[in-house]
Amino acid sequence: MKNQTHLKKQAGLTAVELVVGLAVLALVLLYAVPKVSGMFESKQEEGLISDISFLVAGAKKMRGIRSTYSGVTCDGIVSQKYASLPWDSCTGANPQGGDYTLTSSGSTLTVTATGLETNFCSRVENAIEPSASTAACSGGTLTVTFRG
Repeated sequence: MKNQTHLKKQAGLTAVELVVGLAVLALVLLYAVPKVSGMFESKQEEGLISDISFLVAGAKKMRGIRSTYSGVTCDGIVSQKYASLPWDSCTGANPQGGDYTLTSSGSTLTVTATGLETNFCSRVENAIEPSASTAACSGGTLTVTFRG
């Protein structure tokens, strides 16, 4: 009888299949990572603008019928529940971990957000500027002024 050699069936990937698979995965990640990052930054921008809007609305409620914002503070708005905000203090409260401060002079109210990444700060400045008297970003600090 003839000696028959049976070849065992091999399972697994060849080097070419592995390289092609990794290349496809790299292309998918190259496309997906910037999109996810952009969505995250967009949510942070929306959060900062929303926080500032709530602080201004809360300041107006706290001021009441008085003509000035005298005595209105960021922590006062938060602690006395003049605004529905998800944090207990204005320290470390903004979406990038910085602080909010609120100052007033007569009927002018100024909200400041610190600890912002420079490009992020500039984008928020441009977005909020139409609804504010002034908006300026410098050194990672956004200063927004409202009158009335």
